[in-house]
Amino acid sequence: MASVWLMAGCGATSVADLAVGNCLNGPELGSTATEVAEVNIKPCSGPHELEVFASRKLSGTYSGQEALLDDTTAWCVSQFKNYVGIDYAESVYFVTQLVPTRESWDDGDREALCLLTIADGMSAGTARNARR
Repeated sequence: MASVWLMAGCGATSVADLAVGNCLNGPELGSTATEVAEVNIKPCSGPHELEVFASRKLSGTYSGQEALLDDTTAWCVSQFKNYVGIDYAESVYFVTQLVPTRESWDDGDREALCLLTIADGMSAGTARNARR
C-alpha cells in the first residue's frame, strides 16, 4: 500500500511549489497520512528520497479523504509508465502522493502530486525514462 501525504500550509520550500521532475527529501514515510508543509528540494543527480512524476488538478467538491486518496492512487499508477518507461508492477519504485487536506481544499488547493520512491529510501539520478 502506498504511503500518503496530505498537503498543508506553506513552508521554506512549499509543497505548492513542487513540479514534475523535482527531486526532494521529505519527512519519513509511514503507513498513515502525514501533513506536510515543506520539503527539501534536491538535485536529482545526487541522493534523494522522492521524485515528482505527475501532477493533476482535481475538480468538483471535496469527496472525503478516503475517496480522494483512492482516486489519486489509481491515477498516479496509470501515469507511472509515461514517466519511468516501464509498468509500475515491473519497477523498483513505489508510488506515494501529496493531496490537499480539507483545510487547503477550502482555501482553493486542487493539486495532487504523484511521487515515486525506492525501497531503500535513497536514489541517485532521475527516474524519468530510467526503465527500472
